[in-house]
Amino acid sequence: MPVTIATAQVPPPQSDRFPMQSVITGNPGPPIDAFYALPAEQDWVDYSNYESDLVSQRILAAVQAVRTGMKSNRLISVHNGYLIELMGSFSGHFSVNQLLSSSYIDSLAGGLTPYDRLAGGAGQEGVPVDSVNANGKVWLNVTDLNTYLAANSIYQSGGLSNPPTADLTETVDVLDRETASNLVHRSGNWWFDLNENGAFMDPNIWTPMSIYGIPLFNQLYANPQPYKADVALIIDRNSIFYQKSDEDMMIAQRAALRYALFDAAPIR
Repeated sequence: MPVTIATAQVPPPQSDRFPMQSVITGNPGPPIDAFYALPAEQDWVDYSNYESDLVSQRILAAVQAVRTGMKSNRLISVHNGYLIELMGSFSGHFSVNQLLSSSYIDSLAGGLTPYDRLAGGAGQEGVPVDSVNANGKVWLNVTDLNTYLAANSIYQSGGLSNPPTADLTETVDVLDRETASNLVHRSGNWWFDLNENGAFMDPNIWTPMSIYGIPLFNQLYANPQPYKADVALIIDRNSIFYQKSDEDMMIAQRAALRYALFDAAPIR
């Protein structure tokens, strides 16, 4: 039956899809449908597309109002575009192209990867950071690290699932890795105390940034050059609308492929 915008319906609620859940099988486990069955489940594809479009339109309306009402040239940054690791076809992050083309937005931001963030891991961002920069925006890497200080704080971590760093040395090592990535990709760096529990309240954590972090950033931007990568991970954002499994089958496969490209950790 032909469907129009006026007659289209939100897909009927399913107990295993609202809210979105991780779908990780055991051995043996239940079968996983990696993709929507077409044309029977075309409504899910359309709904996913609609959801992302709606989120981007709401963001654009908000930033336009802010920009119009501001009496200064302050930068505007929004969190969106998590194409690599965010689960679910209807997460609202996959029309980020609308945000990248907006003159009202200066920066996009997002948290450090939750999958492989500690020492020995690949770390990095959960977005195609070079696409953000290529569109004239600054990517701001939100390093919301659960440090050893946060683990020992009387203010608990608020349910943050990622384990804390073991000690000062591991904390500095992880922050150094992220700073190096920021320098390479020409992106910003935000050390973010997500749970407000004193995660970075040790002067020794900040020392490396004053010794070589800030000087390296100053050196880079004294003579800025475009970043030209040797290897690219290309993501078709529209293809995510067709993925039925909310957790990309066993786990976030786009993220696992990105880790393999960095050759920093095995695909689990």
